[in-house]
Amino acid sequence: MLGERLRQARLAAGLSLEGLVERLEQPITKQALSKYERGLSQPPPSRIADLAAALHVRTSSLLAESDVQIEWVAYRKLQRLSQSRQAQVTAVARQRLEGEIRLRELFHLGERHDLPGPIDVEQLHDCDYAAAAVRMRWDLGDRPIDSLIERIEEHGCAVVTWPEEWGFDGLSGRANQTPVLVLNQSAPPDRLRFNAAHELGHLVMKATEDPRTDEKFAHRFAASFLVPAEAARRELGHKRHGLELEELGLLKQRWGLSMQAWVRRAHDLEIISNELYRRLNMRFRQQGWHRKEPFAYEATESPTLLRRLVLRALAERIITAEEANRLHPGSSREDSEAVAAGRSLRELARRSLEERYQTIEAAGFTVDADEIEAWDGTVGDDLE
Repeated sequence: MLGERLRQARLAAGLSLEGLVERLEQPITKQALSKYERGLSQPPPSRIADLAAALHVRTSSLLAESDVQIEWVAYRKLQRLSQSRQAQVTAVARQRLEGEIRLRELFHLGERHDLPGPIDVEQLHDCDYAAAAVRMRWDLGDRPIDSLIERIEEHGCAVVTWPEEWGFDGLSGRANQTPVLVLNQSAPPDRLRFNAAHELGHLVMKATEDPRTDEKFAHRFAASFLVPAEAARRELGHKRHGLELEELGLLKQRWGLSMQAWVRRAHDLEIISNELYRRLNMRFRQQGWHRKEPFAYEATESPTLLRRLVLRALAERIITAEEANRLHPGSSREDSEAVAAGRSLRELARRSLEERYQTIEAAGFTVDADEIEAWDGTVGDDLE
């Protein structure tokens, strides 16, 4: 178990085996570290402490047994997202999910969720029925959904966000019995909403044997979940010979669905013709609006459950400030500053005497070299 915990902590930190070796105070080879991770050899206690310090985690977290079993269902990404980045996303998600599930149990929230399914889908219009089933279960009617991600959390799903600049949209799965959505927080809020609804579709609908079909069905589910068919016809009418740009912008702001997705929704519901659909898409591409639309969705989307649970546990003195920041970075500002200062001092302590003198002098302090030597004799103990 130690080996797997060590590997997950390394991946979550975005480190290769070589990168972790370079951080360690006690020399070790990459091959020896690989054996630790694969469970082929057991590190001594002093080595475990060194590994934990290099990874900025507690030694106990590397030794703890995890009772969280995660099964990933779908991973929506671009080909240019490297294998190492994929591994980091899933490792960070696992760390946060373990913390959230532990806090849910602590506050007696359990693993209750309110998702129907899995629902069999064979054709695109079946996805509309699946989306309607979720809306009905959640008593949403056919109204616009405010704060979609918080609504998803309210119904027992765990949502983890990850700031990936490119290459990653979403990931879905289950942690024990809890439905899980992992989303790219750097996406615009309307895209983030669509990605959340898309991953929700993967969790609600039974997978087919064709991943491409599953993606197509999840896209249809997302559009139908955000804007039901009757609502779309109420907004646009049953037949249209043209769509105004400003009209699409207003609909985007009201429903939190992008302008391009509105065009596609109108086409799927046969409100506009194939020809008009092609002309509108061509216009968006010619103007560069397929990358950045001329009207923005002003609302924000962000999960809040884990942060609220962490702050509650921190206020009740159930967890320390350090644990709070590990579960949800930034939860305790005071501890963040202390950890940052500790890391800076530890890095400074690893440098040569001359390098330390130059660094301190460059920071605007006047320190005698004898003082640095005296400090050098005790800093290791002070930083532990």
